[in-house]
Order: sequence, then structure tokens, then C-alpha cells
Amino acid sequence: MRVLTPIYEGDGLFHEAPRSVEATAARSTPQAADARAVAARRAEAMRSFFPKLFSWFADQFDNARMREVERYLSQATDLCDLEQRIRRLERNMGSGSGIC
Repeated sequence: MRVLTPIYEGDGLFHEAPRSVEATAARSTPQAADARAVAARRAEAMRSFFPKLFSWFADQFDNARMREVERYLSQATDLCDLEQRIRRLERNMGSGSGIC
């Protein structure tokens, strides 16, 4: 004797009676409208989320760059060295290269 166990919900011995096409269509229309409304809200949330995420990453990058520059400038030994480091930074900022 072979016994089958249900694998997923609705795969048991008892099943719902089949519904008519009209009843199924009438029932699925509000659900479809709800699904579209949920999808529209989700899309709007994602559209507002990505600019915030980009802004956060840009702030993190700017803060890291600022810490790096401050660390570099704080290593100056005197005023002349500090001025040279500032000029070097100003020259290198335009070229997109690193600190030195």
C-alpha cells in the first residue's frame, strides 16, 4: 500500500469545489486592483529610496575624502609645509589624482 502525503497546501485529499468562471472573475478583479495599488506604492517608495541612497553614499564618500585631506594636512611640520601641502592639494584636485 502506498501513502501519499501532501506536498503543498491544496495537495491533500480534500479540495474545494470548482468555481464558475464568473465567480472567479468577480473575485479576482478587486484582488488585481489591490495588487496594482500595492505595486504602485512599492514603485513610488523605490523611486524615493534610490535618490536618498545615492545621497547617503555621496556623503560617505565626501566625509572619507575630507578625513583623508585633514589627516594629510595635520602632518605638516610648520606653516611653510602646510602652505605647500595646501597648494599641492589644490593642484591635484583638478586633475582627479590622489592626495600627493
